[in-house]
Amino acid sequence: MVAFSRDETLKIIFHLKGRQKMKKMFLLLCIVFLGVGIIFASTASCAKEQVVLEFPTFNLAQGPVYAKYHKWVFDVFEKENPGVKLNAYGVSWTIYADKMMTRAAAGDLPDILMVKPGLYIPLLKLGLLEPLSKWMDKTDIKTAAPILNEFPYTWYDGKTYIQLECAITYQPIYLTWVYKESGVGIPTTPEEFNKAMEKLTRDKNGDGTTDQYGFGTVNNPGNWAEMAALWEFFLVPYSGVYWIAEDGTPMLDDPRVIKAIQYLDDLYEKGFMPKGTDVATYRRMFGEGVVATGVDGPFVKSMIDQTQTPYFDAYPAPWSNMSFLAASQGEVISSTSRYKEEAWKLLEIYGRQKVQARQLEITALQPPRKDAYSKSLLEKDPWWKVFRDVKTIGGMGRDAKLKNISTMEFQKILTSHIEEVLFTDKSAEDAMKAGQKEIMDVISKG
Repeated sequence: MVAFSRDETLKIIFHLKGRQKMKKMFLLLCIVFLGVGIIFASTASCAKEQVVLEFPTFNLAQGPVYAKYHKWVFDVFEKENPGVKLNAYGVSWTIYADKMMTRAAAGDLPDILMVKPGLYIPLLKLGLLEPLSKWMDKTDIKTAAPILNEFPYTWYDGKTYIQLECAITYQPIYLTWVYKESGVGIPTTPEEFNKAMEKLTRDKNGDGTTDQYGFGTVNNPGNWAEMAALWEFFLVPYSGVYWIAEDGTPMLDDPRVIKAIQYLDDLYEKGFMPKGTDVATYRRMFGEGVVATGVDGPFVKSMIDQTQTPYFDAYPAPWSNMSFLAASQGEVISSTSRYKEEAWKLLEIYGRQKVQARQLEITALQPPRKDAYSKSLLEKDPWWKVFRDVKTIGGMGRDAKLKNISTMEFQKILTSHIEEVLFTDKSAEDAMKAGQKEIMDVISKG
């Protein structure tokens, strides 16, 4: 047995204690580094989970005026939601609907979409849109925008699915200076309107060719989409009805519809409107003063060079004081989005009074909210009262109720029979009755 002196024994004890302290220190350091690692891992995980909202919108691709407004909205959103990144980018409307439907088929819809009827209705029917009522009903949006109560888009379960960006109505818009130059007053009846269009259609330079027309609209063959849109905007102010009933039943053979189609054909046959025009051509001619009157939305104000045509105005259709409501554009949330609450925050901003007032100021698009029309705006531009106060009929909800026929197929059949009225000797009554029969045959076959 080995014997240690007192001093040697103490050295051994202190040595062992030192090793124990080192072990404790080592363990402590391990715990610290482990904790730091967990924190870094957690931080990295949070970075990966940052909320990014994807929002492709055709408005960013429609020119600097619309882009200016939406970028302003995005700035408001990002300031109010610093933890949320908004990935908004422009896609041309000509390809937008097809791209989104392709993504819908792949189960890859973006968080937020911009929609018109051609895209909105299919997505709604497929159950791919998130109801907004649970959020919207806590705001003043529906109270301030009665369109959401009158046309609530509640075809399936009594819920609202769209935050409307605009509630555009189409009114008779006229060039004040052309009317004055032609000695024409504002018509107050269909008969007066017809006489006004006759006086406004002139050969101004005496060369035997008409160089100013009273009225303009789409009437070029084969252009079914634009023709259906522009003719319905005249149909409602003139007749007070739409060619689809509230329950979704087609009514091309309604006497009021037939009378409106015949009225437009008479303007066409008398040469009071330029022939073979698409919407871009008609609007260009309107801007140049070649067409004195159109039925259009207030946004044409931003398309006309007012240094060339300094004054133009609008008047309510005097025979009905009604308008077709083209409120077909707004934002929706995909039902597959992981960030629905965050997405709603952007839609809520679009629904605010100050934001819609700003939209009107920048883009001349009519806002759904009635309180977005400021007193100063109405004093400066009284014509806005016509757009704000007119009674409306909306076709979007009725289109969605069509049974066993798509809106596109309906419009193609409809316009093929309108073309018979314009380009053959067929009467409006015969053509519209034939159109009604063809559509009902398609519906019955399912």
